[in-house]
Amino acid sequence: MMDSKTEGDEKVYEKLESLIKHGFRILDVGCGDGSFLNQITKHHDISGVGIDPSPAKREDADTNCTILKAESVGELEEKFDLVYSINSLHHFGDVSEFFEGVPEKLKRPGNIILADWKEGASTGRPESYFSREHISKLMTEAGFEVTESRDLERQFFLVGKLF
Repeated sequence: MMDSKTEGDEKVYEKLESLIKHGFRILDVGCGDGSFLNQITKHHDISGVGIDPSPAKREDADTNCTILKAESVGELEEKFDLVYSINSLHHFGDVSEFFEGVPEKLKRPGNIILADWKEGASTGRPESYFSREHISKLMTEAGFEVTESRDLERQFFLVGKLF
């Protein structure tokens, strides 16, 4: 079990636990310092890549985080079994462009797991957040079947499958 920071972190971790299989390759979009990605890949003995426009560097981090904007996900050469993002969607320059690029980087059948702050959430930062419905619509338009959708206390949680 991870040291969760938010309810959304915990939901993503639980869903990852239920979906990850031996040999999976995962993509963390908005990897930050890479600690979450590192924890998941080591715990499951799988491989993973993280992207972030400015990943935080930690002296003790042994991560595979690459400097890349989320909406440039299509530039990655490899494909992944699963893509996830935690509390990062609101930082993407163009969230629609991100959803357009993900399907070409996801093996079939593949999953995407998302958690972010809900529209109107008070986080102490002057940022704008999306509604769960808006992100769900973008997922559907990109070809995902939304298999799980719920509001948490201050966040939303979505799971989509691409066949």
